[in-house]
Amino acid sequence: MKINVKGSAFDKPGPSSIAEVLRDDTGTIHRFFSKFIGIADSNAAKFLVIREALLFFFGSDFRNTHYPIIESGSSKTKYLKLTKLG
Repeated sequence: MKINVKGSAFDKPGPSSIAEVLRDDTGTIHRFFSKFIGIADSNAAKFLVIREALLFFFGSDFRNTHYPIIESGSSKTKYLKLTKLG
Protein backbone atom coordinates (compact mmCIF):
# COMPACT_ATOMS: atom_id res chain seq x y z
CA MET A 1 0.00 0.00 0.00
CA LYS A 2 1.33 3.38 -0.96
CA ILE A 3 0.43 6.24 1.35
CA ASN A 4 1.06 9.72 -0.01
CA VAL A 5 1.15 12.29 2.80
CA LYS A 6 1.30 16.07 2.98
CA GLY A 7 1.63 18.28 6.02
CA SER A 8 1.90 22.04 5.69
CA ALA A 9 1.78 25.27 7.67
CA PHE A 10 1.02 28.78 6.45
CA ASP A 11 3.60 30.37 8.77
CA LYS A 12 6.02 29.35 11.55
CA PRO A 13 3.86 28.55 13.47
CA GLY A 14 0.60 29.16 11.69
CA PRO A 15 -2.61 27.59 10.43
CA SER A 16 -1.74 24.01 9.46
CA SER A 17 -3.33 21.07 7.69
CA ILE A 18 -2.58 17.48 6.79
CA ALA A 19 -3.71 15.21 3.95
CA GLU A 20 -3.29 11.56 3.04
CA VAL A 21 -4.12 9.27 0.11
CA LEU A 22 -3.94 5.46 0.48
CA ARG A 23 -3.66 3.46 -2.78
CA ASP A 24 -3.09 -0.17 -3.62
CA ASP A 25 -0.72 -1.46 -6.32
CA THR A 26 -3.38 -0.95 -9.01
CA GLY A 27 -3.81 2.72 -8.09
CA THR A 28 -7.25 2.24 -6.52
CA ILE A 29 -7.82 4.82 -3.78
CA HIS A 30 -8.92 3.20 -0.51
CA ARG A 31 -8.79 6.26 1.71
CA PHE A 32 -8.43 9.99 1.33
CA PHE A 33 -8.59 12.53 4.08
CA SER A 34 -7.53 16.05 4.88
CA LYS A 35 -8.05 18.13 7.97
CA PHE A 36 -7.09 21.33 9.70
CA ILE A 37 -4.86 20.62 12.72
CA GLY A 38 -4.75 24.10 14.24
CA ILE A 39 -1.70 26.26 14.77
CA ALA A 40 1.58 24.39 14.23
CA ASP A 41 4.80 24.56 12.24
CA SER A 42 5.47 22.51 9.12
CA ASN A 43 7.62 19.93 10.95
CA ALA A 44 4.80 19.18 13.40
CA ALA A 45 2.32 18.88 10.50
CA LYS A 46 4.61 16.42 8.67
CA PHE A 47 5.05 14.33 11.81
CA LEU A 48 1.31 14.27 12.55
CA VAL A 49 0.33 13.19 9.03
CA ILE A 50 2.80 10.28 9.11
CA ARG A 51 1.47 9.31 12.56
CA GLU A 52 -2.14 9.45 11.29
CA ALA A 53 -1.24 7.34 8.25
CA LEU A 54 0.45 4.65 10.34
CA LEU A 55 -2.33 4.57 12.94
CA PHE A 56 -4.91 4.04 10.20
CA PHE A 57 -2.86 1.44 8.33
CA PHE A 58 -2.02 -0.71 11.35
CA GLY A 59 -5.60 -0.44 12.61
CA SER A 60 -6.99 -1.70 9.30
CA ASP A 61 -7.19 -5.13 7.68
CA PHE A 62 -4.54 -3.98 5.18
CA ARG A 63 -1.87 -4.69 7.82
CA ASN A 64 -2.44 -8.44 7.27
CA THR A 65 -1.90 -8.39 3.51
CA HIS A 66 0.22 -5.34 2.63
CA TYR A 67 3.27 -3.35 3.68
CA PRO A 68 2.96 0.43 4.07
CA ILE A 69 5.06 2.62 1.81
CA ILE A 70 4.91 6.26 2.84
CA GLU A 71 5.82 8.95 0.31
CA SER A 72 6.05 12.64 0.97
CA GLY A 73 7.06 15.65 -1.08
CA SER A 74 9.21 16.82 1.82
CA SER A 75 12.97 16.71 1.43
CA LYS A 76 13.13 15.43 5.02
CA THR A 77 10.72 12.54 4.46
CA LYS A 78 10.93 11.38 0.86
CA TYR A 79 10.26 7.68 1.23
CA LEU A 80 9.66 5.27 4.09
CA LYS A 81 8.98 1.55 3.64
CA LEU A 82 8.10 -0.59 6.63
CA THR A 83 8.35 -4.36 6.68
CA LYS A 84 6.83 -6.91 9.02
CA LEU A 85 8.72 -7.59 12.23
CA GLY A 86 9.53 -11.14 13.26
